[in-house]
Amino acid sequence: MVVNGPRQSDARGQYLLAGSTRFLSTRTLSETLTGRIGLTELLPVSMGERLGRREDFLDAVFSADLPDAPTAPLTRRDYAELIAQGGFPEMVLGPATNRFRSAWCRSYLRTVTAAANVEQAAEIRRPELIGQLLDQVAARSGGEIVVADVGRELQAGNTLVDSYLDVLETRYLVRLLPGWSTSLTNRAKKRRVAHLVDTALAAHLVDHTTDDLTQTDSPWFGPLLESFVVGELAKQATWAERPVSIAQYRDRDQREVDVVIERGRAVAGIEVKATATPRLRDARHLAYLRDRLGSRFTLGVLLHTGSRRVVLGDRLVAVPVSTLWG
Repeated sequence: MVVNGPRQSDARGQYLLAGSTRFLSTRTLSETLTGRIGLTELLPVSMGERLGRREDFLDAVFSADLPDAPTAPLTRRDYAELIAQGGFPEMVLGPATNRFRSAWCRSYLRTVTAAANVEQAAEIRRPELIGQLLDQVAARSGGEIVVADVGRELQAGNTLVDSYLDVLETRYLVRLLPGWSTSLTNRAKKRRVAHLVDTALAAHLVDHTTDDLTQTDSPWFGPLLESFVVGELAKQATWAERPVSIAQYRDRDQREVDVVIERGRAVAGIEVKATATPRLRDARHLAYLRDRLGSRFTLGVLLHTGSRRVVLGDRLVAVPVSTLWG
């Protein structure tokens, strides 16, 4: 889509080029416009954008100055609704009914994975695998992507699975967080962790509604809450005061940190727990990173579904998930 701007021939910002594929990944691209174009990633609507609030959680993490716990805490059902609603404007503004959400997600996925769309990013030899692979990623939300396992499920080779995962990323359907490591954490794994870019699509693919996610025995509330948090952090990263990188940490000793954020040499860790009563034990892997990294580690944050802010130790704090948007 091209939107005309000012009429002056020498005015900047005359054109806005918008699309649903990463610009530089388009196979038929013949002109990169190097030095003449600015690239902005437009992700689904953030919580701050919905509520008209300025979101500076990432900057606060690196200054170790998080705001107090929100005065109006959210319930588990509130979080379940946010997950099922997602961030697409049509879903945020549309009817809060299962029928509408299911129909919208089904139509969106059908069109965005159509061969004519995905072939902008790569040559697709087995188009039926795109939707099947997306199902597999949704079923592994918050977990490691082992390409060989996925390949066996789909009866496809590792190279093909890797290629089609790249297509799903290019189409802004999937986010694969890379493994983070330094020489101080040399037992770290390099596998990526899977999240759908929008949790409404993930909830649809695993057939879970708000009511389903609210149930205390739901197997999907925790993984999709983690995906929701990762999505909000990725949105804030696009306007943070200074550039940050977002990854995750897993090692061979079963230690896991859901999100590792790096700004220069400074490192912060984020853990997401689907509990309203955080404990010191829940932050043990954040404490491990803190002890290994020393002064490089600015803050470890345990995000939970309760209402209280709890100091868990040196540079370790537990706060409600809603602290992300104040």
